[in-house]
Amino acid sequence: QRYVGHTNVQTDIKEAVFMGANDEYVVAGSDDGRAFVYDRWSGELLRVLMADQDIVNCVQAHPIDFVLATSGIENLVKLWCPLAK
Repeated sequence: QRYVGHTNVQTDIKEAVFMGANDEYVVAGSDDGRAFVYDRWSGELLRVLMADQDIVNCVQAHPIDFVLATSGIENLVKLWCPLAK
């Protein structure tokens, strides 16, 4: 599967992780400060998270809960989770 939208030209390493109960999502960091959430099977871009002012190098999914941690050049680690409807 091919996932397009994120950029990787300024730094060498960007993490990408599977996320969800059945690993149905792929989340990737990007040089533009965003984290991109893709459908694993279709490659469709589902959501874009403004995760850093500069570059998102690290993305990690919680092993049980639907929580994502992102970090980059800023001195912050941001935690993301869906809001209840």
